Amino acid sequence: MKTFLATLILVLLTVTAAIAGTAALTWTPVTAWPTTETDTGYNIFYGTTSGNLSTVVSVKGGATGTYVITGIPDDGLTKYFAITTWQHWTESAKSAEVSKLFPIIPLILNPPTNLIVK
Repeated sequence: MKTFLATLILVLLTVTAAIAGTAALTWTPVTAWPTTETDTGYNIFYGTTSGNLSTVVSVKGGATGTYVITGIPDDGLTKYFAITTWQHWTESAKSAEVSKLFPIIPLILNPPTNLIVK
């Protein structure tokens, strides 16, 4: 148990810009878990207000250190992300928050053609 809790401190989280509407997250996986452990994983929290991360995505399996969240609205708002690690019924505290701006993608319209003046 002490090894598990001490290892939680090592979880790092970064968000990199991928394509519009996605957040590609990477972190340093917890290494203290047995490789055969199936009841472990990460909870990724995100939201539009720092400190109030209301959406949760659960990633099962402790070996992974990446996850891509898709379908995030390009609404001009900054989204904040944090991660916890869990094993069986125990969950760590949240990591430090990271953020990414999801800019509004302008709609590009083709101009009318064949304009004539007489």
